[in-house]
Amino acid sequence: MPKIVDHEKMRATLMERAFGLFAEQGFHGVSMRDLGVKLEVSTGTLYHYFSNKNDLFAAMIQHLVQGDIQDVLGQIQELSQPQERIRAVLKHVSEKETYFHNLLFLLFDFYRTRQDTAEAPSPTASFFTESLRFYREAISENMGHLDERTAQMLISTIIGTLVQRILDPTALTLESMAPYMEALNEIHATN
Repeated sequence: MPKIVDHEKMRATLMERAFGLFAEQGFHGVSMRDLGVKLEVSTGTLYHYFSNKNDLFAAMIQHLVQGDIQDVLGQIQELSQPQERIRAVLKHVSEKETYFHNLLFLLFDFYRTRQDTAEAPSPTASFFTESLRFYREAISENMGHLDERTAQMLISTIIGTLVQRILDPTALTLESMAPYMEALNEIHATN
């Protein structure tokens, strides 16, 4: 009897497991063959689900972003106050700090070595801009309807704090930034 494969589940599993190898070796340090060996599948299987490494990488980032957003929304949906939601988001990111550090390392590596130009960006590179837009929209729509500037400021604070903590692990934590983000939200609400 032929084995029944849940293709969506298999695709998601491949993306989730590929993240570790990409995070460890960087985008350009990994080939489809390396991925196949690490994921214990044939390269043919990888090419069945993804047309090439860029496709897998972009799909993986999209999958991770959507998962991050769903995780956070699940945690904040019961909270009614924007301040509570801000604290919950910062706590969530703080609890997954190593994951977000790896994601940032990977994105920096990809951008540092990409071959596209401003005139001809790669589809993968433009997807990262879209990913930031997804985060910004999710924050704006689910944090008490923050305007886009305030949502962007929250994202910038999160990214900046994560980067600072890579350079200096004793730096301010994300959770310690909550009062500042709450104050920014209050300023927004009064304007």
